[in-house]
Amino acid sequence: MATKMIENPIDERIKKDCCNVCQTYVKSGEKGIMCEACKNWYHLKCVKLYDLLLTEGTKQIHWFCNQCDGKVMELCNITAQCEKMERDLCEIRQELNKKADMTVVANSLIELENKIIKQLQTKLSAEVNNRVETHAESFRDIVNNSYRKQLMTGLEYRQMSYRKGRARLMMLRCRLRRNKIKNT
Repeated sequence: MATKMIENPIDERIKKDCCNVCQTYVKSGEKGIMCEACKNWYHLKCVKLYDLLLTEGTKQIHWFCNQCDGKVMELCNITAQCEKMERDLCEIRQELNKKADMTVVANSLIELENKIIKQLQTKLSAEVNNRVETHAESFRDIVNNSYRKQLMTGLEYRQMSYRKGRARLMMLRCRLRRNKIKNT
């Protein structure tokens, strides 16, 4: 909203608002300006806006009094910060959308990988079963031979234990005979 800089027409009555600098009314025929923020009127000469700055074609300018100028600048800074935050937020949203898209792609790849793994497991299982069936007789022979060896080893151990026990028994009998002979 631009502040109107007007020259009061002759037929207009005295303004109700007075100049905040000199505390007199801005009258008809006097050049005045209104602060865009607080809407107070000022004489151009009181705020040192000389006619040299104003051209014939200038009807509207943005102007703030000394009291409002700092607040308006602060408001402009806050507005600029808000606009920057809004741009940053848009960038963050775009990044999140990209990451969401990447997540969808990653999930699709994981699903595909799981399907491939299942197919490979099925093929591997079939191949192992095929080889086991092919070599089943060989495995049975190996197991049977191993079992026979264990049985033979166990038998041989028992036979050896039996022989040792028999030898001891014979030695004990000999000792008993000697003891009987000595005692008689």
